[in-house]
Amino acid sequence: MANVEFLALSGLDDKEKSCLVLNINDNIFILNCGIDIPSVSTLGIQGFVPDFAYLAENKSKIKGLFIGTAYYEKFGGLQYMKDELIPKIYTSEFNKKIIEGEINKKLDFEVLTSLTPIVFNNIKVTPFKIANFLPSSLGFIFSVDDENYIYIEDGVVTATNSKFTKNDLLALFPITNGKKNILLTTPGIVNVESGFAAPHFDPQHFINGIIEDAQRTIIALYSFELYKISAIFESAIKFNRQVTFVNKKTLALARELQSQGYLQKNVKIVDFESVKGNNSVIIIVDENKHKLYVLMESIIAGECQPFIFNAQDTFLFASSTINGYEKKEADLFDNVNRTHVKHAIKLDKQIIDFKPGGEDLKFLVSLFQPAYVIPVDALYMKFVLMARAISELIPTQKILILDNGRKIKFNNGVYDTHFENIPINAQPISLEGAIDLAGGSLIERKQMQADGAVVVSFLIDQTNKKVLQSKYEMIGVGELNEENAGVLKGIKDEVNDEFNRTLAQLDGNSIREQIRDVKMNIRRKLDKQFLAKFEKRPLIVITTVLRSFR
Repeated sequence: MANVEFLALSGLDDKEKSCLVLNINDNIFILNCGIDIPSVSTLGIQGFVPDFAYLAENKSKIKGLFIGTAYYEKFGGLQYMKDELIPKIYTSEFNKKIIEGEINKKLDFEVLTSLTPIVFNNIKVTPFKIANFLPSSLGFIFSVDDENYIYIEDGVVTATNSKFTKNDLLALFPITNGKKNILLTTPGIVNVESGFAAPHFDPQHFINGIIEDAQRTIIALYSFELYKISAIFESAIKFNRQVTFVNKKTLALARELQSQGYLQKNVKIVDFESVKGNNSVIIIVDENKHKLYVLMESIIAGECQPFIFNAQDTFLFASSTINGYEKKEADLFDNVNRTHVKHAIKLDKQIIDFKPGGEDLKFLVSLFQPAYVIPVDALYMKFVLMARAISELIPTQKILILDNGRKIKFNNGVYDTHFENIPINAQPISLEGAIDLAGGSLIERKQMQADGAVVVSFLIDQTNKKVLQSKYEMIGVGELNEENAGVLKGIKDEVNDEFNRTLAQLDGNSIREQIRDVKMNIRRKLDKQFLAKFEKRPLIVITTVLRSFR
């Protein structure tokens, strides 16, 4: 008789899940060890890592960490996990290379082959190929007695056989037919696409149209979207273009993936330093969703030499808009347009993410005939939409909500309605990239809740040492009526005058190195000003963009 528990050890106020635990007869299998990256509105916090206390208390029971799709949000927590707690990692060869390139630790891997099972104490784990935005992504079936616990992350149903779309779903029928199946799966983009995702995720035709008519092309996208990078490479072949990457890690990885056939071999990848004077190169800017906008800001500010935007450039933002990042994206386009590029283009809304739609989820339910379905990594609204999409195939009471710390239990494949909770305290990571054990970042969040925030940005001419433009935005400090607008203008004028006086005294050759101290002084002045004028102490966030003007 199998006693099974399934729980999540992380998550924000919504229902993101970056670390899951499947406990089968006291054999613990970890699914992912990621990092929850909050939306832009969560100032002062880079992300949250899982609460590892449960794993530390049950260390002797852990059999391994299984990572099916290797993107930062699913393995970034390894950087913050104690070395002695990190178990052997079971994943594909491709995923192994991605993880090794990002995590600065010595890790123990076992590379898995699709449909070749491994056994732990009479529990058989069968990896299988799934189709999604990364090649060689895996799902897992954990089999005990006549029960199967099937984990699939963003699996899309396709009939084609490319490196991204090949899958082994139909080959699982002998394993799952006639068994008690429990399906653990992500809801994908059911809120966007009610049908099958394929072929609507394919950006090839759109990217061809951009690159064909452009000279130098700068394409920004999230780093996990390798299928889009593959499409860019196809366009590079078609229009005889060279390709480079701003991110040196990605450039090195792309060359390695190219040598192994994951990326097209007949595309010339050039060093980023060689782009000066190359007016037809494709420059790819990729990072995770937290860092991409920071990287783009530094490029726009001219801090990524030898690359500077020029009037003949075409800029393409090739990723879909993420909830909570709408303002970041809008500000990015505003700043790119200020560089006077020829074109600034957003990916066509008709091109959806390479994630399952409603019909993909229906196919999985039809294929496995699960007794229960547990949506993982989902906002509640997505849970509702997923339940609605598959309700004609499985009763809604058989679709279970997974809350952080709540143990969903099965006894011999039957759901135990008497659930148990364990305390979960996901650790915040400060903007400096360290675990904030003292909770300073959370204190800042409480400060914002009580007194609001003031976001200030300065455009600085570092050659002539003066402020060219400034923008002050009050969030939750007070109503911006005529009286308060006048007060804010007075604060702005006084702070800008002091900033200019301070800049004039700096060494012109090292302004960038000195600007941090200047920002601290300005922050203190603003704090005093808002306390005096509004009787509040809002969180002060200052951004400076330095440019050279002759």
